[in-house]
Amino acid sequence: MSWRFWIKIEGCDSDTFSLGNPTYTAVELPILGILPTSDMESDTKSAINGREINRGRIRRVLEITCSPNSTWDYGTITTDNVLYLTDVVLQRKFKRLVAPTAPKVLPDRYRDTVNFPITSDLIPFVFARYDVSNEKQWTSGNERLVLTCYARDLV
Repeated sequence: MSWRFWIKIEGCDSDTFSLGNPTYTAVELPILGILPTSDMESDTKSAINGREINRGRIRRVLEITCSPNSTWDYGTITTDNVLYLTDVVLQRKFKRLVAPTAPKVLPDRYRDTVNFPITSDLIPFVFARYDVSNEKQWTSGNERLVLTCYARDLV
């Protein structure tokens, strides 16, 4: 089956993500979309006079919803792809989201620098922590992976 949008998730024990590094690994997955949100990280301190000093910074969050995959077919996304992602790629010290190998493409707002200058700057997206959810949709015979990535750096 041909999917419209894709994402490549890379992992490496070196922050250079060089292909020659023996710890470099990657997987490309078809996606329905990427939802950008923000997570507020605040640090509240008390001054000597008793006033509270609140410093807040934003951590970017990207929620990637993969295309539903059949539990009985061996198409482009399988249980093996999901387990490889969680057991190998995401276990590396450094992780990032990048554009997939051509002719596969990202959604428009992540590659069109003219109409979407802010969201197109999010990729490549280096992330420090993540949440993985593999939702079951047994009535349709499908599963759907949702990967939530929290940026390494604060804005």
